[in-house]
Amino acid sequence: MFYIEKLKLTNFRCYKDKRINFKPHVNIIVGENAVGKTSLVEAIYCLGLTKSYKASKDSFLIKHDQPFYVLEGEFVNQERKHNVLLSYEIDKSRKRLLVDNNVVKKLSDYIGTFKVVMFSPDDSELIKGYSPQRRRFLDIYLGQINNKYLKDLSNYNKVLKNRNELLKQTNQSEQDLELLKIYSEALVKYGKNLIIEREKFINMLNPEVAKISLAISNGEEKTELKYMPNVENEEFMLKTFRQLKKDLYLQTTGLGPHKDDFLFTIKGVDAASFASQGQQRTSSIALKLGLASLFDKLGLDNIVILDDVFSELDKERQNEIMKLFKNNKQIFITTTTIKAINEELLESSNVIKIEREEKDE
Repeated sequence: MFYIEKLKLTNFRCYKDKRINFKPHVNIIVGENAVGKTSLVEAIYCLGLTKSYKASKDSFLIKHDQPFYVLEGEFVNQERKHNVLLSYEIDKSRKRLLVDNNVVKKLSDYIGTFKVVMFSPDDSELIKGYSPQRRRFLDIYLGQINNKYLKDLSNYNKVLKNRNELLKQTNQSEQDLELLKIYSEALVKYGKNLIIEREKFINMLNPEVAKISLAISNGEEKTELKYMPNVENEEFMLKTFRQLKKDLYLQTTGLGPHKDDFLFTIKGVDAASFASQGQQRTSSIALKLGLASLFDKLGLDNIVILDDVFSELDKERQNEIMKLFKNNKQIFITTTTIKAINEELLESSNVIKIEREEKDE
């Protein structure tokens, strides 16, 4: 089994110095709003993914008026313990990652070592929000199980940036146009790999999401995902060169997986347009629990974090979610109250009460 046993936070969010121990199975973190519950699970996510799911910059994670933050976690994987330390210094803009006291030089090489699946209240935006949020979801979770995908994504983004910079230049020379051709061919090469892996990932994920959405909704609401590539692989090269004049005019690359999307359906109907807020919440939870289930099927141990999962859900759906949890996985749940949770389920969980620290989250 894989789980985090100990966590230490220094100058992270509202915490000056916090140490906390966890149990291998279900950990329910209870407390009022803005007492630091979310900061604890955000720290676990950071140790797994090397960055926050909320903050766009590491400097935003540092406690007010402090020069750095440090996160330390002790993970247990198949009875072997591993220490992970993640730090960021604001003056040097330097992030460091150490695993068992060894410096990790490339953070991308670490991604997927300790897998984390995270649900947050903002996940409903995956359904009703904009396509960049859904592409980010694909990159985060597909990247955890496929390191080659991460490398192809990195190469694609570099080529895309170079191509766009060249497109912005006025009066391109013959040499520039030749370079543009090289960039276009590289863009298609890496882009095709991204499209293939994204489609494969959605196809693997769909049955798990459908199964869990039906379980949570008592068989009434089946959630499915539909991948919508911006361009089909077999047409990618041809359309890229056909679009070159338009790209030159607009000074940007108009085709490719950087414009991909996917949509949610509930009972075959577009969830963004027709689903209620509660239905969207159920679908977004099913998405993340479906991910965890897929990781399990692939033999990939993972930690699941459900931040404020019970808000806007009735008691029946809350308990259906709790029943899905198995004893072979570590789960973190943050909530303001445990009153609606089944007593039998509570007895088998580790309940951690969080009191207000110096400041709000």
